[in-house]
Amino acid sequence: MKIHPAQNRFWNACRELYWSVRILICRFQQNRVIGRMRRRPAGQKIRVLFYMYDAAKWKCQRIYDLMKASTDFEPLVLIGAYPYNPLETKESLEKTLSGIELFLDKSGCRHKRIVHGFPPSFSDITSLKPDVVFIQQPWGLPDVCEPYAISRYALPVYVPYYVPTNLDPSVHCDTLFHRSLYAYFVLSDEWAKLMGKFTRFKVHTTRYLGLGHPTLDACAQDDDAINQKSDSVIYAPHFSFSFAANHSLFPIGTFETTGLPILNYAKAHPEFNWIFKPHPVLKDRLIATKYMAKDEVDAYYKAWDDIGRVELSGNYEDLFSQARVMITDSDSFLAEFGATGKPIIHLRRATSTIEYTGPSSYINTYYKVYSVSDMESIFKTVIEKGEDPMKNVRQIALQSAGLLNKGAGIRILKYLRGVCGDAV
Repeated sequence: MKIHPAQNRFWNACRELYWSVRILICRFQQNRVIGRMRRRPAGQKIRVLFYMYDAAKWKCQRIYDLMKASTDFEPLVLIGAYPYNPLETKESLEKTLSGIELFLDKSGCRHKRIVHGFPPSFSDITSLKPDVVFIQQPWGLPDVCEPYAISRYALPVYVPYYVPTNLDPSVHCDTLFHRSLYAYFVLSDEWAKLMGKFTRFKVHTTRYLGLGHPTLDACAQDDDAINQKSDSVIYAPHFSFSFAANHSLFPIGTFETTGLPILNYAKAHPEFNWIFKPHPVLKDRLIATKYMAKDEVDAYYKAWDDIGRVELSGNYEDLFSQARVMITDSDSFLAEFGATGKPIIHLRRATSTIEYTGPSSYINTYYKVYSVSDMESIFKTVIEKGEDPMKNVRQIALQSAGLLNKGAGIRILKYLRGVCGDAV
């Protein structure tokens, strides 16, 4: 049934009123938290929690390490789970949680499970008495880790697990989640202004702060590292190949046209060290869309393992630093690997209308592939011959966009010390 535009306006107004009331409550509660933090006894550390449920999306290692080494902070990682996963079983959940614990142990992080039983239930985290809670994605959060709930006793802050390259307000800033945060750390002041303008005339608590993304601290490299010879090539496909053009996320994936040709190319060029770094959701998406059967997907992944290696972890900065080039259609990697200063072969859909302007214009200095014939030509130049004709132009664009600036972790800690009333 078609809804009259007047009805749409009415329900949108009701939703905005409801959101505004919740956000005003968050603002009041967050101000009380700041007052409590500034009255804490001298020498008491700032208690910081990081919520995560996917090791592949853990992007706060740099911040955690700096806090662990300081005398001001007491960091702890909370291990959770996706609350509503119909494909999850008790056994698969336990395997995932154990894998996350092992990953954090290797990363030197203190951690605590807050998920119990099956179907999963979640512990109340107020007993941990946090002052600040870091969140890394707006979806798949249990109620206890929503900004509205956190604001009752701590400041909810946001470091997204990805580095945005295109601004979609419905995904990146103009939601109840984003507007209920205390602080949202973004790549640059230009990004902060862009995001802020969408909520300028709306009730919100969020401070958009262009302090940088901590992942790029480890990715940014000096000239010697950029010029270092390497035979490692990363192929990192996104999962959105099956999205319709009107999907809420940009349909950037190209796997249906490039997945098999790139595998065949890799098989034909064993002289390179091939690393397959798929999006964590790709395997499930291939099966769910029936693009491939499960045994076909397993065979595809195994083929990469046979000729190189499959990398699924979240701490991949060392991987990036050792690679000579990346082949990808994943927007986040356009920034993250871009920060290394090394060439990116950017796989694009033939029908793509996405334009990279403003703070994302550096992406126009990458090597674009729209077809298999483009791929063959560019692979020969960039991979086989090792040539990089766009290097100088790209370096200028990356510097201008802030991708080569290290120190985001340090700046974020300095900001939090200031909020807590400590000397900075």
